Amino acid sequence: MTFSLLLLLVACDATNPARTAIEQKKAPPVEQVAEDTWTCPMHPEIRTHEPGICPKCSMDLIKVQPRKEAP
Repeated sequence: MTFSLLLLLVACDATNPARTAIEQKKAPPVEQVAEDTWTCPMHPEIRTHEPGICPKCSMDLIKVQPRKEAP
């Protein structure tokens, strides 16, 4: 019974369109990022316009390199 309830909760959460929309807003595609954007290698949802450290894990932020499109 407990396993079935847990399975149902996980399935409902994974198919929740509101959650999917929120997750898509966390990290914009690289090609939409400004030239001087810094992010955490472990937490790509962390974005800033200045170098620094990640507030979640204290790693140094790295500069985002714009993705070049193939010809």
